[in-house]
Amino acid sequence: MLVFAMASIVIGVAGANSESNLRRVFAYVALFNMGIVLAVLAAFDAGSIHSSFVYLLSYMLAMSGIYTVFYGLKSKGEYLETLHDVSGLAAAKPMLAAAMLVFLISMLGLPPLFGFLGLVTVLNDLAARHAYWIVIVILAAKLLMAYAYLKVIKTLYFDSRSGMFDRVDKGIYICLILTIALMIAAAVNPRFYLTVLQDFLI
Repeated sequence: MLVFAMASIVIGVAGANSESNLRRVFAYVALFNMGIVLAVLAAFDAGSIHSSFVYLLSYMLAMSGIYTVFYGLKSKGEYLETLHDVSGLAAAKPMLAAAMLVFLISMLGLPPLFGFLGLVTVLNDLAARHAYWIVIVILAAKLLMAYAYLKVIKTLYFDSRSGMFDRVDKGIYICLILTIALMIAAAVNPRFYLTVLQDFLI
């Protein structure tokens, strides 16, 4: 399982940094995060199951928000796919760009968002098992993955707009607001995820 976990992390980081297609970038991001989950689950005890579940929950919440943003990225009725297609999004659709920024920061594991709780839970479990080499691999991979996220952020906020964007449906904004609200609630009150869920899983 550890071999598959390390392979997923390496392939995920390499693929996300080499792609210019948004959906492929986040497909590799999914592979990367599943590698982290597998690395923690390798011990397969109560602590590893709990920490991997918290990490998976934080990742899935952020990823669902990112794919909701994708539904709002249209031009002339066609969904936009490449990074070049969405350049300058912040100037035209600031709410979509801001939502994407929040989700990327959460997936990177930076405070105070929910992704930070997932990352800390995983690292604490690995450190408790003295699996320090896995901690180093995950942290190094997170730094490399940050480059792929920064490339997306640069395109959205600092590149010149390459085209026009269609009007975004209100339902997409509602879903984004609800997702961000859930992430904030989880960050403000992490006790539910650290104690109640642990009791439920055990």
